[in-house]
Amino acid sequence: MSDDWKGEHLISAKPKSREERQFITRSASSGISHRRRQVEGCNQSRDGGPWAQAIGRFHQARKMGKTE
Repeated sequence: MSDDWKGEHLISAKPKSREERQFITRSASSGISHRRRQVEGCNQSRDGGPWAQAIGRFHQARKMGKTE
């Protein structure tokens, strides 16, 4: 029965601030959205989405800067 209170240190009676609650909500929704996209097979880097294009331009600019 020693495992009955495992995680007791994680329980807090102190109310969370509005910012903390918003952060937790955004973090959870972001994680859920990410997993949903993974399951659907969406891959922005493979599909060449805007994020992937911006990262590609960044790396290309760094390569060009180092060779000159």
